[in-house]
Amino acid sequence: MELVVEVGLGEKCRDLLADDNIGTAEVRRESKEYGHAFECSGVPMFIVDSKYILNGAQEDTVFLRVFGKLQ
Repeated sequence: MELVVEVGLGEKCRDLLADDNIGTAEVRRESKEYGHAFECSGVPMFIVDSKYILNGAQEDTVFLRVFGKLQ
């Protein structure tokens, strides 16, 4: 929060945190658009670095392999 205040966004941040409705529609819209862009058809679906898509429950080794590709 200190950094938010330092860059002059303290009041806006407090307003956003205090009101559950601010930004909700935008987040839902953007999440839906993001899901459509990656043809999301199931839950859970993990998108890593906008490159790797993991559908369904995955073992930890799968995530480690994907994370290893990011380096």
